[in-house]
Amino acid sequence: AKEKAQARAWGDLLNFERSNPQKMITEDLRKRVHFTYMQCLSHLPLYPDIWHQAALWHGEIGDLKGEIKTYERALQMMPSCLMLHLALAEKHELRGNIAAAKAVYEHVTEKLPGPMVFIHYMRFARRTEGIGASRGVFKRARRSPNACTWHVFADAALREYRVNKDSAVARNVFDMGLKHHAGEVQYVLAYVDFLVSLNDDNNTRVLFEKVLADEDSGLDRQQSLEVWDRMVEFEYSRGDIATIQKVEQRRALLYPELRPYQSLAQLAC
Repeated sequence: AKEKAQARAWGDLLNFERSNPQKMITEDLRKRVHFTYMQCLSHLPLYPDIWHQAALWHGEIGDLKGEIKTYERALQMMPSCLMLHLALAEKHELRGNIAAAKAVYEHVTEKLPGPMVFIHYMRFARRTEGIGASRGVFKRARRSPNACTWHVFADAALREYRVNKDSAVARNVFDMGLKHHAGEVQYVLAYVDFLVSLNDDNNTRVLFEKVLADEDSGLDRQQSLEVWDRMVEFEYSRGDIATIQKVEQRRALLYPELRPYQSLAQLAC
């Protein structure tokens, strides 16, 4: 609590100094603000937000070398801070130094492998090197089981669909991920949303049936209910009255505690 209060006090002082209450000339103001940031960080060296703010301040005044140097100094203090690594990579990319940005991503994939690292690296690779490079990073992610969560598969699939305009590859990626993450209800529903966006009613129904029939999927009773609810919602928007009633009855057999819809008109009440 004491350290947090100290951080707030330093934040207030930094905002005060940056407001230039003494009406200093530009060069003197820059020196004073820089000094205040350095004093602050000498007392609070493990606060990434303050390092980030200091780096951004250097960028705002046009000191691009100082901006990069500040991030590098911050990472010497906190080499495991993913936020600072990603911020540094972003600054390199914005300045057009793609090689330096890529070096940051390569470093974190080796030292801090995780889903967010691979997701950001795939997006960077797509922006700067194209489809093949992004797919290459995704392939590397799949070789890192602990890092390749459902989030990585969903992000890769939706990039194929939205950015690469390739719905076939997107579906293949979703299918690939389903083999590993059928027990992640959010992944299943993301796949459902994708198929619905394609107006692929047949394969949407196939997906519902496949997931709900798989006793080894890993979905618990409440998670399975989320899928059933989405299936009912889907049929109310796409199916005929007989199909709607059949799905409702199937859900009611498994969840008798639920109050079933008695008519379409009830939805409007």
